[in-house]
Amino acid sequence: MPQQSRLEPAIPHIKSYFNICAKKAYSLLELSKALQQNGIEWQVPQSTSVERFVKFLLMETPMKKVRLGFPDKPETRYLWGSANPFELGLSISPNSYLSHGSAMEIHELAQDCSTRDRVYVNVEQSPKGHVDVTLSQEAITASFSKAPRTSKRISVFENTSYYVLNGRNTGRLGVVETKLLDGTTVRVTDLERTLIDIAVRPFYAGGIAHVLAAYQRSRGKANVATLIDMLKKLGFVYPYHQVIGFLLEKSGFPKVQTEPLRDLGIEFDFYAEYQMNDSVYVPEWRLHYPK
Repeated sequence: MPQQSRLEPAIPHIKSYFNICAKKAYSLLELSKALQQNGIEWQVPQSTSVERFVKFLLMETPMKKVRLGFPDKPETRYLWGSANPFELGLSISPNSYLSHGSAMEIHELAQDCSTRDRVYVNVEQSPKGHVDVTLSQEAITASFSKAPRTSKRISVFENTSYYVLNGRNTGRLGVVETKLLDGTTVRVTDLERTLIDIAVRPFYAGGIAHVLAAYQRSRGKANVATLIDMLKKLGFVYPYHQVIGFLLEKSGFPKVQTEPLRDLGIEFDFYAEYQMNDSVYVPEWRLHYPK
């Protein structure tokens, strides 16, 4: 009897399992583990290989195979029905979390739903040793006069662009789990960490104008003291506290809340964005931002 025919009795059990399971996006390894753990209960013959099992799923169930064509390392995933784009993005790496524009959307800081066509997935690097860096005005100005370094790990699937960001190691500071409206549970930076990230990398949030709008929407929600404490723990070399202080004040946060940022020191002229052709200078924060 053909192997595929011997798998027919397993169909209702397999469908019941995946229908109930909240998870909708799987790697081949995860499907292999599911087979090992549930094969007997599903009435799958023990001699069935994971390759034959997956082929059967693709032919006889709603499971579909998708390919994320990242230039350095393409990824294959298996979707049960229609997976939330955020879940598909997080399936790329088991230790990843959503950040920047995606976190803005989840925390309802985005101006509209346009950020949904881009999913930002942060995969932290391994810890590195401490390196002493001496800042100079010349070095800062030269760096921000150039285009920023951005991720090349980008893939498009069903009109959504997936960006994998090679983030600095933070020990997953400020990363939480939250449940979306459709019931999907995702890992994402919390509100305060998100406000820091989008000020540091505004090009992953639609630009500084969208970042300012996000700060305005965060008023009454964000805890500035928590944000400042987190900023200190992140230990940036560049004085991003000048950008954050400016954004908070321009968004209507009381000066009493932003004074601790000023107390961190304002020693250099700094920039809210890279490669600004026309900027406005704010002497209180020694900050250039786009006109």
